[in-house]
Amino acid sequence: MNKEQKRYQVSFLGKSYSIVSDESEQHIRQVEKKVNDVLDSIAVYVQLSDEKSAAVLTALQIASDFIKKELVESGSDILIQELTSLIDSEICTK
Repeated sequence: MNKEQKRYQVSFLGKSYSIVSDESEQHIRQVEKKVNDVLDSIAVYVQLSDEKSAAVLTALQIASDFIKKELVESGSDILIQELTSLIDSEICTK
């Protein structure tokens, strides 16, 4: 089932952008807030001379956070598999 594509307006660094997505408005607003939060946190520590630098640093930070989360989740999956195998082996020996 295909979701309906909708057009949304988002704002970053004082500029408005029109995007098309099949995600909910709530999801789009959460993404917009996350990007703006990262932009704001970068601006606190780094004097950004242009928007391109801000965008690149923001993308790097979000990608880094995403990869860290994936590693934690994949590690959790491995741990769950190991625990499941251990439980199964204990059940089979009794």
